[in-house]
Amino acid sequence: MGFSHGLIDQSKSSAPTSPDLLDDTYLLSALLEHTADGIYFKDSDSRFVKVNRIQAQLLHLSDPSAALGKTDQDFFGAEYAENALQDELEIIRSGQPLIDKEERQDWPDGSVTWTCTSKRPLFDSAAECVGIFGISRDITVSKETESTLSNAHRDAELFIDSVPSILICLDIDGRIKRWNLAAVEAFGISRAAATGKLLVSCGINWLSQDLGSEISLLSERVEPARCRLRFYKNGEERLLGLTL
Repeated sequence: MGFSHGLIDQSKSSAPTSPDLLDDTYLLSALLEHTADGIYFKDSDSRFVKVNRIQAQLLHLSDPSAALGKTDQDFFGAEYAENALQDELEIIRSGQPLIDKEERQDWPDGSVTWTCTSKRPLFDSAAECVGIFGISRDITVSKETESTLSNAHRDAELFIDSVPSILICLDIDGRIKRWNLAAVEAFGISRAAATGKLLVSCGINWLSQDLGSEISLLSERVEPARCRLRFYKNGEERLLGLTL
């Protein structure tokens, strides 16, 4: 049995290729139609020359052709439209892309949406920049969720600071994660100075020599553990009732 010492005959070993897969227009159309992102092309005056179905939906249009020849000024509030125009003019001037910019889009009816957008320059055969193309993803839901969580976190912080009792939260390594205003007032140690420190070495002048072991033993209990700890403040011995 002999061996061939040349390139393998691909016509015999590979399946036939569909003519459509060799057609750039077909491939581009498939990409524009089936991607989950908005894709658009603009000329040097920032006028839309082509948008896909998703981008038309982002512009509140039922037909992508309705966007052709228009600019952002025809769809958005003045501030966003002007900022987008300046970004695109700079891309055309510099030839440098704009990557993953989170944009707040204000609409004439007062509504607000958010997108994550990348824009790149379009060059002709003479290497002249003749426009831009962009890819936008609607991130409105995630931004709203982020805002909700941020508000919830702020409300929780306000609640913790309004509680008259000392509230201190520790992580699994025993380092301080939360230090409310009552703790600041009781110990005279600021939140910034306490956060990230071990409770045993956060600046409180504890009288116990083995406080770390005591707290570790108490925190291993399933039910709430209560104890009293002595410390010095301003030269006086004081008593702290602690619940873990």
